[in-house]
Amino acid sequence: MRQLLRRVLELGIDASVSEFDAQRIRTLNVGVSMAIAVAVLSLPVTAATSGAQTIPGTLLFLAVTSLVVWLQARGRAYQAALSITALGISLVSLQAYYLGPDFGVHFWLLALIPFPFLFFPRNSTHTPTLLGALIVGLFFAFALRDQAAQGYSNESLATQALTATLILGISFTMRRLLIRAERTREDHRLRVEHQAEQLRERQHQLEIALEDAGGARRALDRRVAERTAELQRAHDRLSRELEERTRMEQERRMLEAELQHAQRLESIGQLAGRVAHDFNNLLTVIGGNLDLVLEGHGSMTETQRTWLREAQAATDRGVSVTGQLLAYSRKQAVVLQSLEPRAAIEGVRQMIERAAGEKIRLEIEVADPVGKVRAGRGQLEQVLMNLVLNACDAMPGGGTLRIEVEEVASAPRSGSSQQVAERPHVVWRVSDTGRGMDEETRSRVFEPFFTTKSWGKGTGLGLSVVHGIVTQHQGRLEVESRPGKGACFSIYLPVAQAEPAGASHATAPGAPKSSQGETILVVEDERAVRRFTSSLLERLGYHVLAAESGEQALVVADKHPGPIDLLLTDVVMSGLQGPELATQLLELYPKTRVLFVSGYTDPERFVDLGLNEQRSFLQKPFSIHVLERRIRDLLDGTNPAPGEGAD
Repeated sequence: MRQLLRRVLELGIDASVSEFDAQRIRTLNVGVSMAIAVAVLSLPVTAATSGAQTIPGTLLFLAVTSLVVWLQARGRAYQAALSITALGISLVSLQAYYLGPDFGVHFWLLALIPFPFLFFPRNSTHTPTLLGALIVGLFFAFALRDQAAQGYSNESLATQALTATLILGISFTMRRLLIRAERTREDHRLRVEHQAEQLRERQHQLEIALEDAGGARRALDRRVAERTAELQRAHDRLSRELEERTRMEQERRMLEAELQHAQRLESIGQLAGRVAHDFNNLLTVIGGNLDLVLEGHGSMTETQRTWLREAQAATDRGVSVTGQLLAYSRKQAVVLQSLEPRAAIEGVRQMIERAAGEKIRLEIEVADPVGKVRAGRGQLEQVLMNLVLNACDAMPGGGTLRIEVEEVASAPRSGSSQQVAERPHVVWRVSDTGRGMDEETRSRVFEPFFTTKSWGKGTGLGLSVVHGIVTQHQGRLEVESRPGKGACFSIYLPVAQAEPAGASHATAPGAPKSSQGETILVVEDERAVRRFTSSLLERLGYHVLAAESGEQALVVADKHPGPIDLLLTDVVMSGLQGPELATQLLELYPKTRVLFVSGYTDPERFVDLGLNEQRSFLQKPFSIHVLERRIRDLLDGTNPAPGEGAD
């Protein structure tokens, strides 16, 4: 039942109908439903009281309302309201005139009075009023007709008039209220639409603002991206600068460490050079006097001569140790000559094979071609032998000793060898498969007196001497080693550019000629050496002038009435040095020959000595025969070229 009533009330209402029209349609549906219900209920009542005369009219009215319901179901509310009004008036009139007078027929018009006022649209201004007036007029006409037919009754007429007036007033008032409500609703709709338009306008403005904000945000994002890129570039640049600073700081620390190491080695080298110089002076006196005693023909037993020879052998050992100290301190005069790397190895090959023995496998590989180097043969052979002996000591149980020689485009760069790194170099690599070294040992391997050998089996000078000789030759020494993986020492020496001018082969030594009574000026600040040298020269038949300093030598030369054939002077002395003394003396005696002697000589000063056929150099300590031969070579004009080695 509820669903049926709901369906009846919703007839003609769909989604396209406004809310006000939907309410009006529901009201129409309620009115029609009530009229149909009243008509249906009136059928048995009228049949029982008034007879069957009113039944046809009621049935016609039900037919009309059924049409209204059909129109309403088709969504035609205006046509339904107009139809029920017009048909209701027509049917009531037909019933009244054609079916005979019947009191109560016109009361159906009372039910039609609200239809024009309640169910016609708002824009129907005059139609509801005219129809309402027509229905009321017909109502009063039918009422008067009934009264005339049945007899007047003022009370009945007044009641009908009051009822009609009341219904008309209520209907008119309700229409006014509906129109007002609809206008209010329309105004509200207009306000809502206006507000909606304002909202749309504001939404549009907001969209514009959002678009502007989006553009500003995109611009801001672009600026942020650009700024971020700039900051990233600045960060990268700063990172590179920090890395560069870190690298430079590491290089600075490395260079400082190398400088401190070089300064430490230099200070130790200077001390070793001074000690070696003094020691050479002592060995000169000791060795020379031993030579004089052994060459003498005095009465000595063979046992005494044996003792003296052992003392002479000890002196020679002292000379060897002093030579190592001088090599380490780089104060030993190096006689440079062009050497082939293969010849340097072949010169000590037998000693290398003897040192390696049977347990060690020897491999020697020399690349071809390899340029010559400018070096001292003895120093280079000493370097190779020291490295070979160290390699053999590192392999007590046997192993492989490998010597490689090749030419490379440049030497490894370092703070101490930048000036020669870009020249072609010859590299000797001496490697072994022995115990190897850890990082701490490798960093100290070239320090003097540092050794890993047991007590009494090493002096700690071998690798120091190697480092000193290589540095003296403007070379570079590298070492690579790991514990248990052996070690590899690499010697880099610059390739000689050209054969030195004036180089010649030394003449074969022979018996020196006897003295012809030439005058020799001996200048030596060490008293023992001066006295020994003077005694030796006088024994050889020379006229000797002695002085303990350069200044005194000039005074002695100035007082000497005759020529001075040879100046024998120490290089390093207090006061006037040997080279300066020679220069000043040659101004007085241009034909004087000069023989420089020294326990050590800085290689740079060795170049400044200006050696030639009239100026020569002799390393302390020297033997009697070497001194005698060198003096005769100078005096006789057969002095070897300065590029050749000493005796």
